[in-house]
Amino acid sequence: MKIKKAVLSLCLAVVCVVSMETTIFAAETTEQSKSTNVSSTSTDVPANADASEVYNTYMETAKAMENNSDFDTVFDFYKSMETEYAKRYVKYCKGTEEEWKSKSRFEQFLWYELYINPIMCTQLENGYNTYFKSVDVYHSNVTNTMYSMLSRIDQTQADAFRTITDWQYNYFTQNGAVYNFVTGKTSLDENNELQKVTESEDTSSADPTQSEINDLVEQENGNKGVWSNTVIAIKNNALTIFILIVLVGALVTVIVRRKRKAIDDTDSKLK
Repeated sequence: MKIKKAVLSLCLAVVCVVSMETTIFAAETTEQSKSTNVSSTSTDVPANADASEVYNTYMETAKAMENNSDFDTVFDFYKSMETEYAKRYVKYCKGTEEEWKSKSRFEQFLWYELYINPIMCTQLENGYNTYFKSVDVYHSNVTNTMYSMLSRIDQTQADAFRTITDWQYNYFTQNGAVYNFVTGKTSLDENNELQKVTESEDTSSADPTQSEINDLVEQENGNKGVWSNTVIAIKNNALTIFILIVLVGALVTVIVRRKRKAIDDTDSKLK
């Protein structure tokens, strides 16, 4: 009887140990699984958490455009511009034309409107003042063309597009670079040939300085002085000029009369 009890106690102890080991193993497996999931997805999430949220929110709306014939007018635009946009992809993204042409029209739309187009505008002459001086200027010169195309089809898509492009505008004005939502890197990180663009003094329509105004006034007064002196000289010598004109007129009259008389005498002799 004692032996049976001892054997039974030993069996219970073994069961407890096995159960504990199983629980520990399961917990370790679960923890490893979680760790693996985090590491596998972290490379797909942009480094900027705010950008990730904005992009994911936008894609929840924008995905409805993919393979949707209602948006053929939008995607046909990328078909007609494929060669030119492929060159811009090479220039600003350091990719290849083949890579660009292998993308779907929807992918081309995302790449171009959310990344390439704003980069291109930053690198043009006086780019900041021309395209990013204010959000209204940004709308007018950078995003309104596509916004208008989308709004004619689906206002929800247009509004979502405006939200993410406005985020890009704010990011650029704060950092001097454009954010790539797909890779999670900035334009300066991906292409070291691009220059960081910050706000600069706009001299294209600036008011003239006081020294410039003074120069213009002096120049104007100088021009007026020349004409004023000429008018005064004419007035002071009016009589002399009048007599000179009369004498010249008389001289011309005498010359003409003598020529006529000579012609008449010649005709008389011939007769």
